[in-house]
This record gives sequence, structure tokens and C-alpha cells, in this order.
Amino acid sequence: MRTIALTLVALLAATLVACGGGATTAAGPTVTVELIDFKFSPETVEVPAGQKVTLELRNKGSVEHDFTVEAIGLKAIVKAGQTATRVVGPFTAGTTYELVCTTAGHKESGMVGKLIVK
Repeated sequence: MRTIALTLVALLAATLVACGGGATTAAGPTVTVELIDFKFSPETVEVPAGQKVTLELRNKGSVEHDFTVEAIGLKAIVKAGQTATRVVGPFTAGTTYELVCTTAGHKESGMVGKLIVK
């Protein structure tokens, strides 16, 4: 009985770690994007097909920004002066996604770009 209880606790712990509450671990190549008032640098983000990629999102602006790719359900909010990482993919070659900052008025101010899978 004790072995079953310990196994269940271990499985629960593994499940909670896998869910991660938004935490990510590095995978594949790392692509760095700066979020600046009011643009992404680079505006065109290229990622390789068929593998996971770690996005390192550095907010170099003076206000909070986000990095949103609605088509894949990605939204990373990054406070001013902070960095966030997200693991995404794998993607299919030849695919292009729109990326935007959805903070009020930022998209309209030109904070848009593309995520292109090569």
C-alpha cells in the first residue's frame, strides 16, 4: 500500500513539473528578440523547421510589452527591463505567423512582425 501511495505522489509531482505553470526549459536553438517602444527587433523572426526553439524575449522598452502569436496560442508578457523565455515548436517549413504586441495601442503604433519557419 505504501508503494502505491509513493508511486501516486511521484506521478503527481511529475505531472505538476510537466505543466510548469508557464515555466519553460531551453530546447533547440535560442532566438533572441528585443521588445522596444514600439517595435520588435528583429521584426522578422526566423526559426528552423522541425525542432523546438527557445525564444528569449528581452523588454528593452520603458513599458510592459507582450510577444503574441495568436495562431499558435503564444502570449508572453514581459515587464519593462525584464526577460522571458518560451519554448515553441516544432513548426512546419514554409509557414509564416503574425506576431504582435497586444498591449493597448502598441499594435496600432507599429509593434508587429513575422515569425517565419525556414
